Amino acid sequence: IDYDSRMDKLVVRYNGKTIFVKKLDFCNQNGRCEPGENYLSCSYDCPLNQSDGICLKEADGVCDPDCLKGVDPDCKHIKKSKTEFCGNHICDSTETYFNCPSDCPSGSDDGYCDNQRDGICDPDCLKKEDPDCTQTYTPKKAEAEGTNNLRVIIGSLLFVFVLVFFVFIIVRIKKQKVGQE
Repeated sequence: IDYDSRMDKLVVRYNGKTIFVKKLDFCNQNGRCEPGENYLSCSYDCPLNQSDGICLKEADGVCDPDCLKGVDPDCKHIKKSKTEFCGNHICDSTETYFNCPSDCPSGSDDGYCDNQRDGICDPDCLKKEDPDCTQTYTPKKAEAEGTNNLRVIIGSLLFVFVLVFFVFIIVRIKKQKVGQE
């Protein structure tokens, strides 16, 4: 199913009555615009001024770097010279580590927090967003990150199991009622 911004909860109904509701959260709010997240599904992690693969062409005062030239009316004030393009070894105003890493290497002051563990504290990151801006990386931290990922996987599997269980119960009740009629 393609993402739609109105898809914010799962509702299971039986005979017109809501029997189960679960809020769907596609946003982990970790300050990183990761695969599956974009401005529409996770504006906390993917602010409009960062590249997320989605062009929003509304006049909202922010030039969306995902839009082609002339599409976002907020980008009209940015005039690119003929020498401005990805690969010219200059981190131009519309380029970031995300959309042009060859011109804007990790740690560049480009308006994009790259979250790379590379020994460079990215000036665009908040204190806890870039692992190089906090305390030294340790294997214990990596283990804790792995444990958190495992918890998310187990929680997701548990949710799916409960959902399947509810659907099974609903189908069984429906079959019993049909058999009684």
